[in-house]
This record gives sequence, structure tokens and C-alpha cells, in this order.
Amino acid sequence: MTDGTAKLSYRYYSDTFGIRAHTFNAEYVQPLSHGWTATPLLRFYTQNEAEFYVSEMANPMQPTPPSSDAVYYSEDQRLSAFGAIILGLKVSKQINPEWLVDVTYEEYEQRGKWSVNSKGDPGLAPFGARSVQVGITKKF
Repeated sequence: MTDGTAKLSYRYYSDTFGIRAHTFNAEYVQPLSHGWTATPLLRFYTQNEAEFYVSEMANPMQPTPPSSDAVYYSEDQRLSAFGAIILGLKVSKQINPEWLVDVTYEEYEQRGKWSVNSKGDPGLAPFGARSVQVGITKKF
């Protein structure tokens, strides 16, 4: 037996901007010898666009004109329809019963066409990022 634990989760989000988002998360916690633990993770995120989002036109130096009935509008790409995939690995070490240290590495990729619950913004530039997190936990 591996003594590992699978963690699966789903989150739903909605707001007054009309954004509806879904997050699916999967982790597998695998204990190793001498207090070490390895946790690979996979996360998928998708959202539709905000009600007042306007896709950026071909020339980013000129603002996109809003529709004639628009009260509010924004070209902020965080309000567009997109999807994202995150792959990562967390390695932790139990130093003693009170102290735990960990390091997490994640790769993030975002694309407009990965939006599941609506048509993604074709003008959304692909985006990727890498992150490293270091944690120290003390039990009291």
C-alpha cells in the first residue's frame, strides 16, 4: 500500500458582474520516508466574461468603443472568458511534531479558448507563469 491520499474538490463562484466560474482541483498526497511528503496537483479553472466586458480590438493603443446601450464597460482581460490549467508539486518535510516546512512549484497557463462555459475571447493573449512558494508551519 502507498498510504497516499487523493484530494478532489470543486468550487463554484458567481458575482454581480455576471461572472460564473468553476474550479476543479486534484491532489495526491504521498507520504515518503523520514517525514517527507510529495503532493502533485492539477487544477482547472474556467469563467465566462463579465456582462460589461468589451473585447480589445486589433490596435491596443485605441480604446474599443462600447455598445450604444452600455452604462459601464471594461477591456480588463481578467473580466474576459478564459480557462486556466495549473500543474504543480509540493514537497514537505516534518521537522518534528511542531514544525513543518514545504516548497511548492506551480506552472500556470491561461487561454481564451479554454473557457468551457462560454466562448473565449479570441483577442486574449496566451499567458503563462511559474511560481515558487515556501512555507513554514508551527503547531501550537
